[in-house]
Amino acid sequence: MTSSMSGINGIEAFNEQQKIRGNLLLRLLKQFNEGRSKSYYCIAATVLNINELESALTEADIKSQSLDIKDKANANAFSVRCISVEKGISHQA
Repeated sequence: MTSSMSGINGIEAFNEQQKIRGNLLLRLLKQFNEGRSKSYYCIAATVLNINELESALTEADIKSQSLDIKDKANANAFSVRCISVEKGISHQA
């Protein structure tokens, strides 16, 4: 019975992480998608650690406060790309 309970907790934790990833992906797409990075952001939201993704978004927010969407996308892409390179994820626009 204990293993069933831990399985439920594991599923709940997984679902919660997926909700967080989904929200981060929506934020990426709304704030930084210039029309060519959608697939890349989807992959990044799936593969990167949630803390890494949040950190990249925070850094991009700071760097891109007064920029247009194209320049915002470039600022965010740089932040996400730095982490992605460490993970072996490539970006092809």
